[in-house]
Amino acid sequence: MKTTAWLAAGTIMAAVTAGPALAQAPSGQAPSSRAMLDCAAIDDDFARLACYDGLAKAMSPEARAMAEKREAEGRRRAEAEAAEKAARAEADRKDRFGREGVLGYKGDPERIEQIEAKVTESLRDSLGKSVFILDNGQMWRQAEGFPMPPVKAGTAVVIKRGSLGSYRMTFDRMNRTVQVIRMR
Repeated sequence: MKTTAWLAAGTIMAAVTAGPALAQAPSGQAPSSRAMLDCAAIDDDFARLACYDGLAKAMSPEARAMAEKREAEGRRRAEAEAAEKAARAEADRKDRFGREGVLGYKGDPERIEQIEAKVTESLRDSLGKSVFILDNGQMWRQAEGFPMPPVKAGTAVVIKRGSLGSYRMTFDRMNRTVQVIRMR
């Protein structure tokens, strides 16, 4: 996001400051030394580079094509970075689900109401309660009720917030919902 903002600011700054320099370099001709000096006098790195790029574009169609290709690649890179950042933020948000009961947790500014995952392993604790390890790395333990029948690896689950800070795990293809506590 910052890269895109800097790119946009640099392009605008270059357009404003490089106007006189570009006017002195007719299309198809080498830029004048005055136009080069005007670009060199620009303090901002991005604006100065944009000014030189503008002079290069005015020189020939090949130079214009190279500059446009470079600009398109910069935009594509900025969009990819923004998409990656959004994906990381969503993964972090899902990881925070259920952490209210885990020691050292300091709160969740963007609360979500449910997550979906798959069971990778089902264990039993010393009291016979089921412990579920999910594909997202979270571990949940059965909080109440009778011991559950074994749950197969790969079973899809939905964990929803309940009342008073509780969580309910519903198993796909099983007519069963159980209250759970997040362990990690």
